[in-house]
Amino acid sequence: MADDPLEVPLAVLAPPSPPSWRRRVALVLAVLSCPVWLPLAITLLLLFTILGTPALLGWLALFRPKLLRGLPRDVRFIARLVQATRQLNARMKSTRGAFTTADYFAEVVARHGNKPALVFEDETLTYAQVDAQSDRMAAWAVDIARLEPGDAVALLCGNRPEHLFCWLGLTKRGITTTLIPTAIRGEALSRALRECGVRVASVRATCRTTDTLVHIFTSGTTGMPKAARLTHLRFFSAIVLPYMFNLGSDDKLYCCLPMCHTAAIGAFSICWWLGIPMVLARKFSASTFWKDVATNECTVVQYVGELCRYLVHAPPSEHERSHRVRLFFGNGLRPDVWPRLVSRFGIPRVGEVYASTEGNANLANTENHPGAVGFISPLLKPLYPVCLMRLAPETAEPGCARDGAGALLRGPDGLGVPCQPGEPGELLGKLSACLQVDQRDASRNFAGYTDREATRRKLVFDVLKRGDCWFRTGDLLQADADGFVYFVDRMGDTYRYKGENVSTAEVAAVLGGIAHLRVAQCVVYVRRGGTAWRYGVAVPHVDGRVGMAALEMEIGAPAPDMARLYAALDEQLPPYAHPRFIRLLRGTTPIETTQTFKPKKAALQAAGCDPRLTGGDDLFVRDAAARSFVPLSATEHAALVSGARRALD
Repeated sequence: MADDPLEVPLAVLAPPSPPSWRRRVALVLAVLSCPVWLPLAITLLLLFTILGTPALLGWLALFRPKLLRGLPRDVRFIARLVQATRQLNARMKSTRGAFTTADYFAEVVARHGNKPALVFEDETLTYAQVDAQSDRMAAWAVDIARLEPGDAVALLCGNRPEHLFCWLGLTKRGITTTLIPTAIRGEALSRALRECGVRVASVRATCRTTDTLVHIFTSGTTGMPKAARLTHLRFFSAIVLPYMFNLGSDDKLYCCLPMCHTAAIGAFSICWWLGIPMVLARKFSASTFWKDVATNECTVVQYVGELCRYLVHAPPSEHERSHRVRLFFGNGLRPDVWPRLVSRFGIPRVGEVYASTEGNANLANTENHPGAVGFISPLLKPLYPVCLMRLAPETAEPGCARDGAGALLRGPDGLGVPCQPGEPGELLGKLSACLQVDQRDASRNFAGYTDREATRRKLVFDVLKRGDCWFRTGDLLQADADGFVYFVDRMGDTYRYKGENVSTAEVAAVLGGIAHLRVAQCVVYVRRGGTAWRYGVAVPHVDGRVGMAALEMEIGAPAPDMARLYAALDEQLPPYAHPRFIRLLRGTTPIETTQTFKPKKAALQAAGCDPRLTGGDDLFVRDAAARSFVPLSATEHAALVSGARRALD
């Protein structure tokens, strides 16, 4: 077996396929019967179109009005998707799969060479100038560094134009770049270099669309980051977003995200396609954000993670309402932050998407529908390359139930069970039988990780039919009756308490939305212990695991009234979903985040509810009799764990 997991067809990992002679016989019969069934099929299709469509619409209006209500949305979405897909397929067909990022940028320079491409502080570079600077890097790679096509190079660089020059120049020579986060140090850095194989590899004759453009590390909020492959096709497929959110040649995009992250890399593709400039910031700063946006006359802002939460909790700025921004787009905007962002800053439209660095299960909320990450049309559900599937309760499935991911619920036929409206389930993205084939289809692209076992764990088979293969996102989502889809939680962040499932994301959204509390950031988590994932805090006489919440207050905010907090939670959550412990973070212990502003939970999980491990932070425990959260001292904690104190209610 090859060392590179991506050179191994998915068929090697999949269940045995039917004998080839059956497929050959079926093909022969299909060809022989073609003169008979083809005219008949065309005739039936025309009759259905002429006679059946009005009848279908009438039936829907009478019996399924909710399905019909979403029809205009679905038509708009399909029209935009067809436009973008046509562009993708045209390049693939004309180059026979050899269209690369270097070819893409050459097209852009030919069309928009004299237009501004990159604005960084006081410097503005045109597309032609970016092309020239990247050519210098390409020349250095060959003439001085003696690199060859197929080599892998690591790039550790902050947000600045040289970051783009480097990886763009290297890809012109068929060299893969590993984008290293600037915060990485020591053994973690050594591990990253080893994992991505930063060394001279086998020389390949030509560069293909399915080859790796860059390696990008996942955020690693609860575990070690994994190096994901971003192919040339994946980079180019970002052009679908301008069609989805009506971006045009007059727009100007503001990006303050780390350039080593997928979102920032994809933003370049968007700007290139439209021939518009990207205004690049060195880093995100809540205090200077609106000044940068207003001064540069940006019309589109890209966000990720908790960036928007920082903005709504920042002190007022004279520029926060004097901007030209018409669209915020990105992923990770919490439902409790959404209305506050729109109302405070006067944002006309939010384009929330569901996407991941490596995954192929992508959704887009093109309708400005608050809280949703996208939609799956109930009318067209079979055509979508994604699905929501129910999970088996408290079970494990060998081979595909790793990293805290539960097994799919299976029916009597051995296949998965789709979710009904309002029912949470794991989002899956469809793959074909061969990974190489999938990589030519942007909607089903999963290039995998550099770690073969990590790639294998992300696959699940026999979901909707025998022999199919799907990518596991590890995320719980749910759809409403209209097809709008909402993020629920990471599967590793849900836990059971007294026989009930609790979503940490739901609890965090409620806590963050309590106005009088003045929370700057809230993280709800469960304890990680031992070598395996064990959720919550083990407490005697308690069924299941116990959740906690860490609260970081706004600057100048008073200490929260714990009785009012209890009452607010009681109004919005069932008792079993209340956090049993609350950790009030002091100013010296802020919540640590990733480079994309996602909170890290590992340190919080490790400390749990032990006052000896929380660095002097105030701890509180839920007291149902007092209808409040009361202080938890070291003595009280010891009594609780030993069983001397009555167990939690």
